[in-house]
Amino acid sequence: MKVDRVSVLICTYNRARLLRETLAALRTLECPDCDVEILIVDNNSTDNTRAVVEEAARESTMPVVYLQESQQGKSFALNRGLAHATGDIIALTDDDVLPAAQWLTRLVEVFRQRDVTFAFGKVAPRWGSLPPPELLTPRAQDIWGPLAIVDYGDTPVEYLPDSTGQRLPIGANLAFSRAALVTIGGWRTDLGKVNNTLISGEDHEIFVRLRRHGLYRGYYAPDAMVRHYV
Repeated sequence: MKVDRVSVLICTYNRARLLRETLAALRTLECPDCDVEILIVDNNSTDNTRAVVEEAARESTMPVVYLQESQQGKSFALNRGLAHATGDIIALTDDDVLPAAQWLTRLVEVFRQRDVTFAFGKVAPRWGSLPPPELLTPRAQDIWGPLAIVDYGDTPVEYLPDSTGQRLPIGANLAFSRAALVTIGGWRTDLGKVNNTLISGEDHEIFVRLRRHGLYRGYYAPDAMVRHYV
């Protein structure tokens, strides 16, 4: 796939302090051999999110774009970002994540070298406080999902159209072909946590539609890593 431009997409809601750290980390990335834009979609924050983004825009060598989505819910915010994105690939991460220096470069390499519509890597924990030791055991990995931790080992894995039962990515570290997202219609807005409900699944449902459209081709690149605040 030809990649001339990447859109890094972050949706945020009242996480200004953590978002500032994420934006600072993005400024230190090893830049891939293509244009990069950073899109921040503010989903009705009442803190100083806008000021944080404007500050980052002044200090960054990459374009940092502030967008607003008034309809509450992550899927609405993601679709707002998709509508404004100009990249050939859209790299998703969260407003409390610190990407490794080579994160974006590695994702771009995957799309350039392989026939894929999505790629992802590890999401390591950045503990806010010392976790109980039983949470760090291999057995505990079965319940890491709600903590937004992903570690599927150190071996790269292909996600093929006929493969089933493989553990799927999460939105804290996940890149898509923009064309594929547009083809399937973006994210379903009836999924995702809204107004303190527990409805979720927007991260996984999108792979169902990729299959239905014959676009399910992915790659797990463990060295495309980020650290997520827990």
